[in-house]
Amino acid sequence: QQQQQQQLQQQAAAAAALANAAAAVDADSDVQPGFLKTASSRAAVMQALAQSKGISLAPPSMPAVAAAPVAAPAAPAPVPPSQCIRLSPMFDPETEESPNFAAEVEEDVRDVCAELGTIRHLFVDKRSKGDVYVMFDTVTAAEAAHKEMNGRFYNTRTVAVSFIPLSVYEIKFPQVK
Repeated sequence: QQQQQQQLQQQAAAAAALANAAAAVDADSDVQPGFLKTASSRAAVMQALAQSKGISLAPPSMPAVAAAPVAAPAAPAPVPPSQCIRLSPMFDPETEESPNFAAEVEEDVRDVCAELGTIRHLFVDKRSKGDVYVMFDTVTAAEAAHKEMNGRFYNTRTVAVSFIPLSVYEIKFPQVK
């Protein structure tokens, strides 16, 4: 019975602390019922909750300062046209049913790209999320492929074509040097 009395006293103290916090919240002119819009409102409620649990919170030592707006990270600079492109996503290796899907994708890409210029290298990356890499003889041919294939649908996917700097392509595929 003594434990029940202590629990009732703690609950009454918690209710009184919350009521005091609610009064402090109501004193804030910009607070609507159910919302804690200001830092002081939130601090008052946190203080009341802490007191109801027998925890002492030190009052904030400094007034809240509005944070300076943070600029969004700059988008990467577009890669200038080169003779190398990446087409993505051309497939999803997790959903492909044909064991020869890579050869089929390669044939389809080769058919389209061969009409636009001479292909020096073509690679279907089966371990990727659908990337196909193509190196043309000229930048003009790669630009034509970009224009022809960017935004085109292939197997229900919208293909994005991006240029890859020749130096990066040669690192990825050293055999093309």
